[in-house]
Formats: sequence, C-alpha cells, structure tokens
Amino acid sequence: MDVRHPVSQRLSKWGLVHGWLVAHGARRIAMRATATGFLVSAEDPVLGEHAEAVGIDEDPSSAAWRAITRLNGTPR
Repeated sequence: MDVRHPVSQRLSKWGLVHGWLVAHGARRIAMRATATGFLVSAEDPVLGEHAEAVGIDEDPSSAAWRAITRLNGTPR
C-alpha cells in the first residue's frame, strides 16, 4: 500500500475512465507489464488503440485517462 497518497487521490480518474467505458460496450482498458514498466491501453472498436506508460509514482487511472484523451484526439 502506498502511504504517501490516500486511495482517493491515487484512483482519482477511475470515474472518468468508467464513464468512457460504459459509453460504448465494446471499449476496454488493458494494463500490461513490460520490461520497462507498466502500460495502460485504451481500446475502442472505431478509434483503435492507444497505450501510455505509467510513471513510477503515477496513479494508473491518470495514465488510462491520458490514453483515452489521446485516442479520442488522434485523427483517423
């Protein structure tokens, strides 16, 4: 458990992420480990996929929201 930040602060963006997910049933968020750290991917059947690295002291929900906003802003 990370005692430096309360749980509510570390998971501050999950409400936004949840709203994006439920707006379309086929969307998903995936988290995977790589040799250099964790990646969070936002996946949409129309827009495609965008992955973001999770910083060492970063809340994973912030990386997920960043992936969503960049996916939504990416020209097709």
